[in-house]
Amino acid sequence: GLLMESGAPTVAFGPGLHVIASRGWGGEAPAADSPALWPRERRLRALLAPLFAESPRPAPEQLAAAAATHENEGDPKAGICLHLPALAYGTVSTSIVEMDLPAADGRWRGRWLFSSGPPCAAPLVEVAKPV
Repeated sequence: GLLMESGAPTVAFGPGLHVIASRGWGGEAPAADSPALWPRERRLRALLAPLFAESPRPAPEQLAAAAATHENEGDPKAGICLHLPALAYGTVSTSIVEMDLPAADGRWRGRWLFSSGPPCAAPLVEVAKPV
């Protein structure tokens, strides 16, 4: 459900895969099993499904390759990595966040990989954990 921390909305995620995408064309997101699922999210889920079928924890490089795909099934807004200069719109960054269940000390474990540019051109780098 939606939570509020310091006035900013946050979402509590349960176990499993979550796709978080910008809404460049507006509107609310349909349910994950809805036939009206946004083309980019539907395409990304289709690309990720075989990876998660092989392993409960695909390599970040595999996830990054899926994020960098331009294949769009004939719909320019259905590619994962978008380049739409006529609309002054496109993918500007990518984050891949892995979270593990809390350890015995109660602290969450995981890592955050980030590219400060389109995933087809900018490498993913691990973001340093706060001290």
